[in-house]
Amino acid sequence: MTTSARTRAWLGQRTVAVLYGLVVFTFAILEPWGNVDTRDFSYMGKVRFWEYNAYILFVLAVMLVLAGRLWRGRAGLAALAWMAAVNAMFIVMCVFDMLHFFPDPAQSMPFWVWVIEGADSMVIFAITLAAPSIARRAEPGLL
Repeated sequence: MTTSARTRAWLGQRTVAVLYGLVVFTFAILEPWGNVDTRDFSYMGKVRFWEYNAYILFVLAVMLVLAGRLWRGRAGLAALAWMAAVNAMFIVMCVFDMLHFFPDPAQSMPFWVWVIEGADSMVIFAITLAAPSIARRAEPGLL
């Protein structure tokens, strides 16, 4: 692999790492400790509410781990598989929320929650489309 190809692969991986970090940061402000999402989740009960939040935290934690691996230039086949799985889980979660499958269909979604979830979903979708190309550049012959 030539030096310019390595540089392009390195820049692609770092770009995706930064985008993952941005998504984690913007989505984390929507969590219950943030002040953006003002919907009432009390109808869910404590167990179901924290199961939902544990799912969100799992997805965000995996994104942070992937961002670290990508930043260090370690985007292999395993990282690509995790990216595909986590990205799919994130997009489905956001789409369900934006279509009011949960939390409560009767509650309207605050404007900034809709904007953040929509933007984050678009960024994750773009990462999903770019992931095979980035992995191929990192390891020729991988895909």
